[in-house]
Amino acid sequence: HEWQVTYTYDSTGHWQKCEHCNKTTEKQSHEFREGTCTVCGYADKAQVPPQKGLMSKYFSGVKATYIKEGIKDSDGTVKEFKNLVDRQIDVLAQDILIRLNYVYGDLRTTKSAWCSSPALADDNDKTGDYRYYGKYAGGNNGLAARVETAALLTTLSESDYNAVDEGTAVLSEVDIDNIADYQKSLVIKDTNKNVLASYGDYNLIGASSGQNMTVVESLGIKYLQPDESKKWLVTDLTSDEAKESLKLMIAQELSGSGSDDYDVLIETIDSLGYPADFNKKLEDIINNKIIGAARITEDNGYYQILKSEYAGRITPDSTNAIDASVEYTETNSPRLYKGYKVIVPALVNSALGNMFENTDVSVYPVFSKTAVSYTSNATGFNEAHDYQTITLLAKAKTPLTRLVVKIAGTDIGGESVKLKYQLYVNGERKGAIHRIDLTNEEQVLELARFADSNKKFNAYSGSVITDINTDIFNYSVVNDEDTDGYIKIVFINDNGVKFKVTFDGYFDKNQ
Repeated sequence: HEWQVTYTYDSTGHWQKCEHCNKTTEKQSHEFREGTCTVCGYADKAQVPPQKGLMSKYFSGVKATYIKEGIKDSDGTVKEFKNLVDRQIDVLAQDILIRLNYVYGDLRTTKSAWCSSPALADDNDKTGDYRYYGKYAGGNNGLAARVETAALLTTLSESDYNAVDEGTAVLSEVDIDNIADYQKSLVIKDTNKNVLASYGDYNLIGASSGQNMTVVESLGIKYLQPDESKKWLVTDLTSDEAKESLKLMIAQELSGSGSDDYDVLIETIDSLGYPADFNKKLEDIINNKIIGAARITEDNGYYQILKSEYAGRITPDSTNAIDASVEYTETNSPRLYKGYKVIVPALVNSALGNMFENTDVSVYPVFSKTAVSYTSNATGFNEAHDYQTITLLAKAKTPLTRLVVKIAGTDIGGESVKLKYQLYVNGERKGAIHRIDLTNEEQVLELARFADSNKKFNAYSGSVITDINTDIFNYSVVNDEDTDGYIKIVFINDNGVKFKVTFDGYFDKNQ
């Protein structure tokens, strides 16, 4: 017989066939080495050691988050992020206090202060004002951020503004739920035509220092006088102390910390702009830390009386009825109403919605100092960054096995720095925090804490939108989320050094 060179085999053994007839050699047992028969080449998958395969076989891409560098202001200059956070908070504190002072301070006792539009300050700008130098600027001086008192609470109709300019505007009646009526009271300079700025009617001016907080009578006429016992917690709304205190409270709310160290707080804030619900937090600060809870409670009581007893309207008839009533006293009368319930929310919303003059550009740009990057190259990124997370996006049916990672520092002075990392699979923490001594030399790590012979990944679901923008006025914030089918490495980089992370392979199975 002439036996074939190539063996025929099954799972139990191998044999040879004759080239000319149906005769075969006697079946022999396999001789395995690392799961493969050395005679016939049959592979027993159960005995084959795990094989490291290409990342692209198991993963569709990689996401990374890292700390941005070279963050630019509207004039193109690079700024420290901490300083940009401080400016944002400083400008908001200024804005809030200017608005409060205009409505409730002593400012409007001077006629020239009415309808002013003070600029918001930025000591680091060449003009001393907070200015925008972007696409609308049109010149070297930029466009200022201001508090437009003509629209301090809301924007009136063109006919209303025309009446103010012509001197024919009159505010003799007020719907206490209509913010436009309160805004009119801020621009009608003739107090004889302004029921909310009249000592003989209602008067918001000077409430912060207890002005117009008691009703007195002379020659049968009732009018308003001061009551210092009813002044606000913060009376000097123009002081540096008031601004610094408000800045601290804003920073505490943004950071979620009660620390009194402002510099430490702003270091922890990683974004610009204010959250959607921040108006409520500002209202609480104003009501409880600037005006005072006692004054708010008192005024809300007057609001309810006006609402229930006088149809929510301030009119000559309702004022006369209040003055004639024996239910009220000098220090407890709806005549002392200041409108905090309606004005404070509107004031806050206007401040948060402030824009640079003659633009639609927000004074508070929305920006994250954390970049989000994505690549379809499953080996990852070869750029060095201060990485916060690296996320591998699994393909369907990828087994949970082992991952080979290469990591190397960049420009690390000295021998090494400590870098910590934590592994997550589909949001579930795997194992303890690991520590490595990071150097400029490449290290190879094998991550296997997530290995599970009985599980496979679903295909990745989540976002793959990038944000690597470094211009704070170029809105590009993305909602980075992962839902299913991913491995995430979270880095704790206390030293802030830059490093590279790439992936060298993924095993097809566990041991």
